[in-house]
Amino acid sequence: MKIYRISVILFFIFISPLQAQNNVLKIAVSFYDPPFVIQISDNNFYGFDIAMMEDICKIIGYKCQYMVVPANQLLLAVQKKQADLAISSIIITRERVGLVNFSLPYLVSEARFLGPKKHAGQFFSIDKLHNKKIGISDDAYTAHLNIIGVNNPDIISYDQNDIMIDALHQGKIDFVLVDAPTTHFWNLHSSGALVALGEPMAFGAGLGIAIHPDNRQLLERINHALIVYHNSENFKEDYEKYLINLPVIPSTNTDSYVH
Repeated sequence: MKIYRISVILFFIFISPLQAQNNVLKIAVSFYDPPFVIQISDNNFYGFDIAMMEDICKIIGYKCQYMVVPANQLLLAVQKKQADLAISSIIITRERVGLVNFSLPYLVSEARFLGPKKHAGQFFSIDKLHNKKIGISDDAYTAHLNIIGVNNPDIISYDQNDIMIDALHQGKIDFVLVDAPTTHFWNLHSSGALVALGEPMAFGAGLGIAIHPDNRQLLERINHALIVYHNSENFKEDYEKYLINLPVIPSTNTDSYVH
């Protein structure tokens, strides 16, 4: 009987931090970050990160509930405990590890430039970036521009990827620097208006799920679920569907030039 009581106590101690609103995990996401996260309607989301989180929630016995926040406030939502987790191709960096905890990396993180079609077929070098307007939607890329030696860039920061891509399409900026899968997506789905430039460049420690430092038990369960997911057929199918084949996503603000 004593062993039984101890087991029950340990069970409730273990699960109590995870009882977030009746087994619901509140997950902060950007509404537009293809091919990782795209909001189709109020409660309808799509993309690799969404498919991954749905599997993780099933593995740990929770329901995913997504809340949209600006991309530059994803970590803040976790810090303020407005959300249990945050996803949307978040790059793990030394600075960010000081703000929140991160899961094991679920994908490598690589950066790549995207530009207008006039650069298609041309040799691309860093020299083309000097003194140019370069759009970013993740402030972490500012450091990368310095690392690769871009001289005097006019860095334009955007809260949302769709606004940045639209600005590039309209010629308001010269280039954008985003993660490699996003570059690949627009290279394929902009009707030739936008092209991937240069090769993918390693940056950061991978893509991770952001979690509040107080919730270490949740972090452990997320990490375990990630390992299970990575060894499953679902991971292979999701990777091929969202990151290789890159299906067209309907109902976006930029569908006037996406086919």
